[in-house]
Amino acid sequence: MIYDRYIWRTDSLGYVNNELGLPRLPYRTILNEIIDTLKDSIDDNLVSVFLRGSAAFDNIRPGISDLDLILVVKQRDEKTVNLIKILCERFSAQYKQSFGEISMACFEKSYFIGDKFSFFLSL
Repeated sequence: MIYDRYIWRTDSLGYVNNELGLPRLPYRTILNEIIDTLKDSIDDNLVSVFLRGSAAFDNIRPGISDLDLILVVKQRDEKTVNLIKILCERFSAQYKQSFGEISMACFEKSYFIGDKFSFFLSL
């Protein structure tokens, strides 16, 4: 299948198998700093962070490519959404020489794996 590498597979417990690699240095260091800040800021509400786009395939063009993240949270409330917006603006300014923009989409965990719908395709 031509689009096989873009499908997130889940294991028997419903966890996503991350088959993508982390980007090379210095982008990996930046990603780790962002994830550490997210963990500290969102705390127990943060379930998972998914890297997507050119960074997920280590195909970054410095200062042009965006860093695209999908955040999965237990509860997507106004406080969390506002905090993520603030962090996106801060990170985009801080790392503007490395990335065109840093964007984060936020989804509640129930959106991804539920009784009636699953964002992920189990293969």
